Amino acid sequence: MSPVFAQEEELLIEEESAATTEDDLFSGDFFSDLDSFLEESSDETNANDAVEPTAEDSLIEPVSNNQVEESAEESLQSSASGSSQGLPSSAQVTLTVTNVSQDNANATQSGARPGDVLRYEITLNSQTDDVVNYVPSVNVSGIEKVVEFTNTGFGVRESGSIVYPAYSNQAPCTQAFTFFVRVLDDCADLTALSVSTPQAGSVSVPLNCGLAQTGPSQSLFLLAGLMMLVLTLIFGVFSRKTSR
Repeated sequence: MSPVFAQEEELLIEEESAATTEDDLFSGDFFSDLDSFLEESSDETNANDAVEPTAEDSLIEPVSNNQVEESAEESLQSSASGSSQGLPSSAQVTLTVTNVSQDNANATQSGARPGDVLRYEITLNSQTDDVVNYVPSVNVSGIEKVVEFTNTGFGVRESGSIVYPAYSNQAPCTQAFTFFVRVLDDCADLTALSVSTPQAGSVSVPLNCGLAQTGPSQSLFLLAGLMMLVLTLIFGVFSRKTSR
């Protein structure tokens, strides 16, 4: 065989080998393997989607409206009980009232008349346990229409009550919280003045609105009238002696 034909035969063999390789690439086995690979990848993706949330995911779950409302209600209840916080069970709280216009008499017995000044006093006594942030308060809603609040000490009137600043002290300790009122002339709607505190209970003052005033101004008028009467008697006696 001549060298030229031998070289052409080798070229034909190389072309047939290349064609066989190309047919293998696009044969059914190649696409079958590709489909299997894609299916396996899809299974892995579905498996990742099915993973349950971790504990960290549950920590950042949104809070429901019911949970927010329950938390707010608990806060309001805690604030409502704040007046009793800091008051030990061994402490004693008393409530008294005196009639300043009637020589500081016990007003629950002497009663009150229009113009009288009453002094209310809440007394805290704790001999064994410390008092921490106790907030005294007194309900005065039942007397607001027939009295004038002349002095509330350090207390503040709010929503039918007088509320004092928080009080703290080491035992033994005694502290008084006072306020003053003056009975108005127009008090016929009530027969008694009643106020109360959560710890000391209530006190009631009988109200005599049909009687004349006995306050300081009325006493001054009585004294002036008495002096005029005495001067009139003296002048009359002196006139009789000079006429003789």
